[in-house]
Amino acid sequence: MKKKMVLLSVLVALAAGIALSTEAAALLDGPLANGDERFILQNDAFVVAGGVEADTTKDNVEWHEFLVSVPANLVFEVGKSYKVSYDYVIKNVSGEKAKFYHLLRTGGDAKKDKGLEFWSDTAGAKGHKEFTALVDDAGYRLILGVQFGGAIRIEKLKIEVVEKGK
Repeated sequence: MKKKMVLLSVLVALAAGIALSTEAAALLDGPLANGDERFILQNDAFVVAGGVEADTTKDNVEWHEFLVSVPANLVFEVGKSYKVSYDYVIKNVSGEKAKFYHLLRTGGDAKKDKGLEFWSDTAGAKGHKEFTALVDDAGYRLILGVQFGGAIRIEKLKIEVVEKGK
């Protein structure tokens, strides 16, 4: 009977047009959409063709967090390790000091940051970034940002639970 219920559930999901993930451990996998309540887009960032674009080259502020997850809507569970990965294209940089960054943060305590990495590249550069972090406190959120101004597109954002040691 259980096999029939599972098969029936799969058929109902497929008929409804729901995409089933074969990666059971993926918290997020796929293109982003406007109105996705798991994220807040800031600093004039916007979704286009499943990716997020941000341009902070004309802003004189040092820190520009352009994509921030909402902890209530995208929950990083305490005691689990997560791998975050994405592809990027650098559209522009404001100068030599321009850097891009990613991290997981809980509350406003930078001492508890996980996976913090600053990196830079030239306009037109394409690449892939990923980091893995063990969440040891509640309320973590993903932050992608630009320091000192630049323009970037990120796509293929994926967040997955990974087993310890991977």
